[in-house]
Amino acid sequence: MIELCPGLERCVSALGGRGRSSIEGNLSGLRNRLALRYAIDGDLRFISHQDTLRMFKRAFARADLALRHSEGFNPHPRISIVLPRPVGVASKDELLIVELESATTTEAVQQRLAEQLPRGLQLLGVSELHDRDRRTPVVATYQLSVSEKEAGDARAAIAGFEAGEAWRVERASTKRGTKSIDLRAFIIDMTLNDDNVVWRQSISQDGTARVGEVLDALRLPQQDHLHLVTRTNVEYAS
Repeated sequence: MIELCPGLERCVSALGGRGRSSIEGNLSGLRNRLALRYAIDGDLRFISHQDTLRMFKRAFARADLALRHSEGFNPHPRISIVLPRPVGVASKDELLIVELESATTTEAVQQRLAEQLPRGLQLLGVSELHDRDRRTPVVATYQLSVSEKEAGDARAAIAGFEAGEAWRVERASTKRGTKSIDLRAFIIDMTLNDDNVVWRQSISQDGTARVGEVLDALRLPQQDHLHLVTRTNVEYAS
């Protein structure tokens, strides 16, 4: 009988440093996963999802924080934005998930990475994340400041929403051309306080409302108002 692995220490030694890190990480249930909260505003709110990821990858490289890569013939860095932000929308509550090659304290990561981030992006906090923690977004809150005249149009639209009127939009679909969607199925609540429109919308496997669609339903054309919207909060499933 051939004994493939008579002991953990001998197997780890045979695999070398990287094998040691992989095996020990799997045994502990941790892979140096981190959750990074950040805010984005100014001109940076106009960069795309992919550009935001590229910006973070370069910042990690400059901070000498090596990202772990996936296995296989085409490895990719393990870095993802949990809820991609619409281009043009600012945010006070973004979440980035990363895996590092080696264990580093959250304090060191925050300090070293913050020094490499451009103006308009603020790192709010870094915390450890267990493998089983998926951080699934379920509710997002948005806010838009409006003028007095715009507030009147928005107030009338919100009154229709509260009366139970359908907010139907035609959304482009690659499979069926377009499909009709009732935004009310995704809007949890909506208020107009002074000159601020605030709404919460659900996020699930059934989808969610698009910010531009909500603006059009509020009679606030998205081409004029999307860049004025801020995502203020995101709630995650426990």
